[in-house]
Amino acid sequence: MTMPTYKEVLEKISNCVRALGGEVVDIRNSIGRVTLSEITALNDVPPINQVFLDGYAVKAPVRAGTRFSLVKEGEVINVGEASRVRNGDILPEGSNAVAPFEWVRSISSEEIMVLRDIEPLYGVRRKGSDVREGEVLLRAGEAVTPKKVKLLNEAGVNSLTVARTPKLAIVPVGDEFVYNEVPEVTGVSITHLLTNFGVKPYYLEPIPDESGQIASKVAEGVKDYDALLLVGGSGKSWKDLSWSSKPTENMRECFHGVRLRPGKGTSLYLYEGRPVMILPGFQVAAYIATLLVGSALVNRLLGRRATPLLKPLRFVKILNFFKLSKGYLNAVFLRAKSLMSAEVTGSERPSLASLANADFITIKGPLHNELRPGEVVAGFSMMPSIFDYVPSS
Repeated sequence: MTMPTYKEVLEKISNCVRALGGEVVDIRNSIGRVTLSEITALNDVPPINQVFLDGYAVKAPVRAGTRFSLVKEGEVINVGEASRVRNGDILPEGSNAVAPFEWVRSISSEEIMVLRDIEPLYGVRRKGSDVREGEVLLRAGEAVTPKKVKLLNEAGVNSLTVARTPKLAIVPVGDEFVYNEVPEVTGVSITHLLTNFGVKPYYLEPIPDESGQIASKVAEGVKDYDALLLVGGSGKSWKDLSWSSKPTENMRECFHGVRLRPGKGTSLYLYEGRPVMILPGFQVAAYIATLLVGSALVNRLLGRRATPLLKPLRFVKILNFFKLSKGYLNAVFLRAKSLMSAEVTGSERPSLASLANADFITIKGPLHNELRPGEVVAGFSMMPSIFDYVPSS
C-alpha cells in the first residue's frame, strides 16, 4: 500500500475521527476553551454612554472660563450645571461631556470654573462604540483568550458552549524502559507539548514490546481516555509491534505511515471508535509528528478542522545549504543568526542536537529537494498553542 501524503493524512483524520461534542461553561471558566459556534454580542458595549475620565459632567460645548454650579450626583444636568463623576460611571442625564479634574478650578464648594474649551462627547465612551449588539465576537473553533473574556462578559455573554476537553493517554512502548531501567523521556516531552494544545494529557507507565501487552493497554485505554498515543514501536523491525498489535475487531485503519520527514512512521487507527495514534520512538520524529499530525488530531476532537497548529513567527533568509527528501513534507530545524537570517541545524538526518538547538522550524513541500543559501522561508513556532488555530473565514 502506498504511503499517504501529509495532505491525504489530514483528510483521513477528518474522515475517521469524530468531534467529542460540547458542554456549557460559565464565562469565568471559559479561557482556553474552544467555541463550537459563533458567539455574538447580546448587547452594545458600553450599553449606555459612559464616563471614562474622573472629573465633572457638563453640557458642551464649553468655553474656557465658563463657571458651573455644582449639583448632587445623579441629578439631571442643565445648562450651567456640573456634577462630579468617576471613570466608569453612567453619564448623567442632560450632560454630554466630561471636564477632567486637571482642567477645572474650584471657586467654592458650590461652583467651579472650566479652564479649557471642551467639545461634546469629550471624556465619554459612547453607547456601542466598542461593540454593537449582534456583532461577532468569536468564530466557531476559536479559543477564548484572556484578553477577550472581559469583552464577552461586557457584551452579555455569561456562559457559552465549548468543546469538551479531550483526555489523551500517552503510552511509551519499549523493552528498554521496562527491563533495562533506561529513563523514558520522549513520552514525557510529548506530554508537556500536548498541554499547549488544549487537552488533558495523562502520561502512563511504559510497556514492553510485546503484542499482548500493547493490545491489552489499548483495550483498557479506550475505556478511560478519548484517544491514545503510543510512543514507539512504529518502525519495521521485528520488535516494532505497535501497529501489528492492533485489534482485529471493532477496529478501523485510518492510515499507516505518512510522507513526512521526520515522522514517517506515524500511524492512526480507531478502536471502539477511539483514535489510537502511533508515534515514532525517536525523539526528533515524535516531536515533529506531534506538532504536525498530533495537533491536527486534537483539533478534530475539538470540533475544528483537522489542520495542524502552526504559528508563523517571521520570515528569514537561509544561510546554508540543506538537502531535502523529495516527495515528502519536510520539517527543517532552524537556528536564528539574526532577526532576518537563520541556519539549518544538523545534517540531512536530523539529530537530537538539531532539535535541541533549533529556535523554530520551516516546512517545505514534497516538490522541493533542497534549501539554498539566500532562500527566504517562513519560520514557525515549535511550541504552538490552542490559541494559534485560524478558523475558516
